[in-house]
Amino acid sequence: MKQSLRGFFHLLLGVFLLLIPFSTAVEGIQTQSGPALDFHGISHTALGRAELELVDDNLIVSNIGPGGLDGVFVDLSQITSFRMEWQDLIESGASTTTLLNFVTFGSVRGTDEILSAMFIEATQRDVRTPTLFIETDFNNIGARGDSIEVYNNGNLVEKINGEVAFALAQPTRGTHAAWPSAITIMGGLDQPLTYVLEWDDSMGDVNFIFRIRDNFQRFGNELRLIAANALPILNLSGTEVRVGDLPEFTILSEETE
Repeated sequence: MKQSLRGFFHLLLGVFLLLIPFSTAVEGIQTQSGPALDFHGISHTALGRAELELVDDNLIVSNIGPGGLDGVFVDLSQITSFRMEWQDLIESGASTTTLLNFVTFGSVRGTDEILSAMFIEATQRDVRTPTLFIETDFNNIGARGDSIEVYNNGNLVEKINGEVAFALAQPTRGTHAAWPSAITIMGGLDQPLTYVLEWDDSMGDVNFIFRIRDNFQRFGNELRLIAANALPILNLSGTEVRVGDLPEFTILSEETE
């Protein structure tokens, strides 16, 4: 069932990325609802049925359904780096069916369009081996494969080049999936489009296992997914963060460059 849902999502995502230009997507997304909220100087708009609320210098995204259609659009307005940190998803009620989807917009050919997508889904083969399935789609910017870099405490562990289909992340110990605590999205003339996922020690251990195509194990607490040989990005302009099967998604801080 999980595999069929994932397959349906990627079929839908592929059509979305290939057929809908940025302007059409923005004009046609009637899922944006409610007034924009300013959070750390950045404009946010609810997606789908989600509701946004500022509480104690946090931005809470609530009223989230199970399908991965609800979330928040972040207006990035010609920046080259954006970092978002959120509350531990286990504390927020994450389950074995929780998912996070990121769709990034920006300028690559002189006009705004969809650049890429990243999909993170909790899977659990049994209660003792919680796992995250992580996949990127850089096809819309002509990427010929992608690269993955694994870091531990800021030190490069290994770089894997080529067509990396997906990565799996497991905690070295613990009973919950090892959800990352922050993401950075980078893209500019001197920086290929990159998603940086960070983990903290909230699971009791900073080391996590990444299984990357060859199924070897790498230990670290940071994963960088990089578009290889892609068209140069002029700047980012926005990102959609869509969440599924999570009571609420609490954003703690954001930074831009």
